[in-house]
Amino acid sequence: NKYILLAARTSMGKSTLAAHIMSNVIECNPEIGDPLYFSTEASQDGVVRSTIGSRCGLHAKKIAKRSLNDEERTKLWDAANSENLKRHHVYYGPGKSIAQLRAICKRHKANYGLPLLIVDLAGKLSGPGFKENERLSYISKSLFELKAELDTCLIATVQIGRGVAMNVGKRPTLMDLKGSGSWEEDADRVLLVHWPGYYGGKDYRTEIIQAKDRD
Repeated sequence: NKYILLAARTSMGKSTLAAHIMSNVIECNPEIGDPLYFSTEASQDGVVRSTIGSRCGLHAKKIAKRSLNDEERTKLWDAANSENLKRHHVYYGPGKSIAQLRAICKRHKANYGLPLLIVDLAGKLSGPGFKENERLSYISKSLFELKAELDTCLIATVQIGRGVAMNVGKRPTLMDLKGSGSWEEDADRVLLVHWPGYYGGKDYRTEIIQAKDRD
C-alpha cells in the first residue's frame, strides 16, 4: 500500500523497468491477483512488445522490425505463449481523467484483484488547473488518495526536467522532478533512474537512486 514514484528522462527505460516489476509481481506472487498497467502514451502493442522482449532478452525495437533469426523467433514464441503473460493487463488511456482511471481500476479489481497499479507517464492524465504545476499537483494528490482507496501499491512513472544535464555527473535529484513539488511531497518513495550512457560514453549500466523513503 505504497505510492512509489519512478522518475527519469525521456527514453531512459522507466516504462520498461515498470513492466519488469509487473512481471516479477506476477511470477513471484501468483496468488494475490493480477496487476494493471495503465499507459497514457505507449500503445498496448508497444507495452506488450517490451514485456515479451524483456522475458526473452530481445529489444522491443528488434521485435517491431521483425529482424529475428530462427533462435530468436523460438524464444519469442515461447515467451508469448507463457501462461503468466496472459495475466499482464494493459490499458491504453491517453487523456483519461482521474475519475475514469478510478472506474477502470475498480472494475479490474473486482474481476482480477489489484496487487499493483502502474500508471505510466502519470503527468499526461487530464486534470483541472490553468497552469501546468496546478494540474500536476492535482494528479499527484489524486493518485495518493487512489492507492489508499484501492488498497494497492501504486507506481507512477514521471519525467525529469532537462535541467538535470547541468547537475554534477548529470545525476538526477528530487529538485529535477518535472513540473510540481507535489510529486515529492505525496510519494512514499521516490526512485530516480540514472543511465550515464544516455549522455554519451560506453557506460550502459543503469543506476536506481532511492531519493526518498518515508519509512
